[in-house]
Amino acid sequence: MPQATVERIIRTLAADDMQGRATGKPGSVKAAEFLAAEFQRIGLTPLPGLQNFMQTFPAYETRTAAAFVTINGAKVAPDKMLLISGQPHLNWTEADEPAPRVVTVGPQDNLMQQIRPLLDPRENTIVFIDPVQAAAFNRVVGYVKRGGLRPEKPAPFTTLLILAPPAATPLKFQVAATTTIRTVELRNVVGVLPGKDAARATEQVVFSGHYDHLGFLPAVAGDSIANGADDDASGTTAVVALAEYFKKKTTTPARWCLWPSRPRKSGLWRAPFLQAA
Repeated sequence: MPQATVERIIRTLAADDMQGRATGKPGSVKAAEFLAAEFQRIGLTPLPGLQNFMQTFPAYETRTAAAFVTINGAKVAPDKMLLISGQPHLNWTEADEPAPRVVTVGPQDNLMQQIRPLLDPRENTIVFIDPVQAAAFNRVVGYVKRGGLRPEKPAPFTTLLILAPPAATPLKFQVAATTTIRTVELRNVVGVLPGKDAARATEQVVFSGHYDHLGFLPAVAGDSIANGADDDASGTTAVVALAEYFKKKTTTPARWCLWPSRPRKSGLWRAPFLQAA
């Protein structure tokens, strides 16, 4: 691929009008459409079963707001709690069945190791976190509130994290909150270069890069766009360059899949969609 073409692709992907290519946002859609046009220009074919170079699939974004929590009659301050729920309208008390599982994280425990499975609730859980863990708790709060996408629709359960010593039993509580669950359509961009050796027709070689990035960040010198030239416009450009290089070769022994894939910034869970193909 000529140097001018490489520069054109990486500059296009990292341009301000791509708005940082945040997952599920208009900039990432624009980037996907640009990459599909490049595959069309090169002369690749879509993945079998697809009508074009776009492989779409759903992801889910949840945001919980308006949380009100009391423990044994005392209101919990908003900065001392974190609620993660797959229930759009939550009104939860100790009278509800089944009773929640209660977990205690002590001052010497590894907070993330303890709560990581609970960030995708599969049962109702209340977690009391020793105040010594305040710094780690605040990092978890920041991580969750930045939002993110998950591959499966949230289950109708709730995890409540409270930065406080364990409450006296019998535990009485009241929790009210509203959660918005939004379906977001994501896209892999997949191009196939068929091989020419019939004896190796079942082989596949996959080149992959993620074309999304972080979108907008707090402004530095008035600029809030995270352009993502190195992460990963450069890697995606390399995938396109490889596609063009191998397309021009007279021998391609296996079926080559050139795959600038999608949701790296939201978790490494794109592979099942290629495996299913």
